Amino acid sequence: MVYGVSDERAAELLDAVYSAILTRGAPRIVTDFATAELVKTAANAFLATKISFINAMAEIAEVTGADVTTLADAIGHDARIGRRFLNAGIGFGGGCLPKDIRAFTARAEEIGRAESVAFLRQVDAINLRRRERVVDLALELLGGSVFERRIAVLGLTFKPNSDDVRDSPASMSPSASTGSVQPSSRPTPRASRTRGRGIRSSRMRRMPLTRFAAPNSPSW
Repeated sequence: MVYGVSDERAAELLDAVYSAILTRGAPRIVTDFATAELVKTAANAFLATKISFINAMAEIAEVTGADVTTLADAIGHDARIGRRFLNAGIGFGGGCLPKDIRAFTARAEEIGRAESVAFLRQVDAINLRRRERVVDLALELLGGSVFERRIAVLGLTFKPNSDDVRDSPASMSPSASTGSVQPSSRPTPRASRTRGRGIRSSRMRRMPLTRFAAPNSPSW
């Protein structure tokens, strides 16, 4: 728990609100408003950087023939690095990381410190590149064309065990990203059996034109 407060009374009120969490041993840090705000933004920027770093290594591994998963296992043994969130893939999405790193960059420019977080532009670029790469790989596997092919997207959310599809790489339109997937191809998003109810959530209703495979369909 990180409190951004101006006096002890405010901290006491927050202690009362979060007493159940604190009694379970959650760490508690009391600081000023500016530091508390920076904690949240810096944490998301660091996590985004870690994810984009291993995806950048995946780009190098693809060319050199190295195994990026073994690479992640090896450097993850270093306690200073750690193995968590060091998995190469399609990149991050959701309502926090993409928004926060862009907002952080914009705010740094406003206060005259753009150079301090200039690297976040590359973090963002690497992340978006991974989405395009997945489309390119699919095209390669299908012989360069997806004309009249049925494509299943196994899951639509931006992370496991969630029904949140905000800025999800899985729900991105490939043609919007690369222009290389013909409109006549038929992508079929699919949710796992265990998270079927999430598909019917209010968030998914934002995508009324998306077609989903029925549980009893041949492609389920």
